[in-house]
Amino acid sequence: MLENSHLTNISLERSANTDLAMTTEVKNNILIQTLDKFDDGVYISNQDYSLLYTSPSLQDVFGPPGNKKCFDYLFNRDDACPWCRNQEVFSGKVISWEQSFDSFSKTYNIQEVPLYYPNKELRKITRYRDITDHKQSEKQLKLTHSNLIEEQVRLNKKNLALSEILRQIDYEKNLIKCQVQANINRIVKPLVDILRNNTNSDRDLYFGMLDDALNDITSKFMTKLELQFSSLSPRELEICNLIKNDLSSKQIADALNISIQTISQRRKHIRKKLGISNKKINLSAYLKSS
Repeated sequence: MLENSHLTNISLERSANTDLAMTTEVKNNILIQTLDKFDDGVYISNQDYSLLYTSPSLQDVFGPPGNKKCFDYLFNRDDACPWCRNQEVFSGKVISWEQSFDSFSKTYNIQEVPLYYPNKELRKITRYRDITDHKQSEKQLKLTHSNLIEEQVRLNKKNLALSEILRQIDYEKNLIKCQVQANINRIVKPLVDILRNNTNSDRDLYFGMLDDALNDITSKFMTKLELQFSSLSPRELEICNLIKNDLSSKQIADALNISIQTISQRRKHIRKKLGISNKKINLSAYLKSS
């Protein structure tokens, strides 16, 4: 390899024991043999960018360097690369960095170290290590991590929504429980009392009402009526339920053991509280639509 002949003047170290000292040529051969085994792309250059050595792995890709400068050989450039760190390396520093190249679709870890010659002239060893797969794996790992975070956020939102749904279900269950109890207290029990206290011919009617009340025990009628017209008294609510079931004033009076005049008066008060006084609105139909 002709390019490597320039290394014949390199001195790697000076042994204190002259008996064991190796010749410069032997040391150079060892260096070259070592660099030749690198899978990474390696080259040695001087301060004016001239190539003194290129590794076989580098020549496999770019061919023999000839008399080209490093920037021409590797990147077909006419001048030094923008990312070149020559000045730092030739001041004696060891430099390492990552560089992506769109023209290669590759990312490399680049390491450069100063190399001292016996005549104190500096050279530079540059190593290009392909880390494209590693960077892509790293990028994919970050993307996966980001997706996991997004999925966790979505799950948290779903959990919050589910918690809200469960809370709403509990609220509805408690509301239904209250409605059932309210309907028992305001509809069923009064009908039971009517049946207990009356032995007239309307018992079948009240049994029918009781059956309807039991079938409609979860109805919101009484609750809505009480909330919408909070001024209605418990007795008026009871009368409203009987009117809603199409009982006449006489039937209501008999059921509650009060006079028809009292029922008529109660109906007037109910219509006033419902805001339908002096209106041609059937009270039973109005209550059914509430």
